Amino acid sequence: MGGFFLVCAGPHEDRQNEVSRLQQAFAELGFALPEIVKAEGFIFAAYPKFQNRSVGLKRYPNGDFAFVCGTCLSEGIGLASGASLYERCVATSPIGEEIMGHYAAVLRKDGRTEIKLDGFGGYHLFYNLEARIVSSSFYAICSVLPSLTLSQQSACEYVFNGVVSGNETLFGEVKLAPIQARIIVSPHALEIVRPTLSVTRTFTLAKRDASFRESIALLDRYFGAVARSFGDRVRCALSGGYDSRLILAYLRRHGMKPSVYVYGSARERDVLLAQEIARGEDFPVFSITGQRPRNLRGACLVIRLQLTVVAVRFFGTFFTCSIADTLSAKFYGVSTAALIRLRVQPLSTARVITALWREKL
Repeated sequence: MGGFFLVCAGPHEDRQNEVSRLQQAFAELGFALPEIVKAEGFIFAAYPKFQNRSVGLKRYPNGDFAFVCGTCLSEGIGLASGASLYERCVATSPIGEEIMGHYAAVLRKDGRTEIKLDGFGGYHLFYNLEARIVSSSFYAICSVLPSLTLSQQSACEYVFNGVVSGNETLFGEVKLAPIQARIIVSPHALEIVRPTLSVTRTFTLAKRDASFRESIALLDRYFGAVARSFGDRVRCALSGGYDSRLILAYLRRHGMKPSVYVYGSARERDVLLAQEIARGEDFPVFSITGQRPRNLRGACLVIRLQLTVVAVRFFGTFFTCSIADTLSAKFYGVSTAALIRLRVQPLSTARVITALWREKL
């Protein structure tokens, strides 16, 4: 998906220390060397996707540039480049509905620099207004800030739900850019422009069949763009759930032959269902067996475990030990008391954010 960071810099302001620390964090995450733009008012670093070494940063003789991070799809065309977004860009408006996917577009046009996010909120961008830094990497921006404060509300939400709600993150100093936001860049500030979201006040009078056909048309529009962009270069998970089955069905409906895989041992329900579907539709399915799945499981469960213990000790009487034991048994197969007897030590901030966002053991 690539990545980027942007650091605001006023006249004669030296921000090389922050830039160096951000570059180090991206290097630790495995990114290749970035292409750096030093403009009046900011320093911008664009990183290539892991699959190639080309950054895809389009630069113009007058100092303008365009960069797209994530997967940006254009209806009727396929993958949308930064240059195509630059041509259709209107400074004060969000990107049109004909552009789909999850992405962040960084555009400098006619001396104005903006970051525009997708309409679905699928691409996450993190920022700190005081530091005047925005980054596609949670780990990187956390690495450069002088201090991080664990939010009580966010910690409890993560323990109970596995995700932090709204535009907050685990740390009070780091915010998540809102859905459909525009970030206006100036030397002295980042301005977060939040769109006015309309509230639905009427019920549809369309019959079920009409609504069903409209939903199919919307899915066809999206999967058609995916097919034009990637062809058969798609890997797709398959289980017994509705979501993965629907995705696979639409990929095949649009003529794609994705590489299909399923997690689990031979006797697990997901594997048996995936194999039955594969036999019926005559395509191979690759089964990933072993401890499931260690690269996704280990660090995130350690984080949740640590936050559970923290919540029990410090975050209010409503969080009883019996609830904590239930959560611990559910997530880790062991009680909180057993964890405390094992003398589980709190993770340092650096280790927490590294493990959480790298998802490595």
